[in-house]
Amino acid sequence: AQVFAQAGFDVATSYLSGLNYRYIASNNLRWALPIYNFLDDALFRLPFLKPYSAFVLTRGVKR
Repeated sequence: AQVFAQAGFDVATSYLSGLNYRYIASNNLRWALPIYNFLDDALFRLPFLKPYSAFVLTRGVKR
C-alpha cells in the first residue's frame, strides 16, 4: 500500500478471512482442513490479528 500512496493514490486496505475451504488437492493435508477453517475463523476475528489474514485487499483512487 505504501508504494501506491507514494505514487499518488489514496489507499485503503481491508482484510478478508473466515472463508471456509471445502477442498484442497493434497491428500496428505486434507484431514487438517476443518482445523484450518476453524482457526482462520476464530483467530482472525481478533482485531490485532487482522493484518495477518489470508487475504489482504488494497484499493486506491488516483488523487
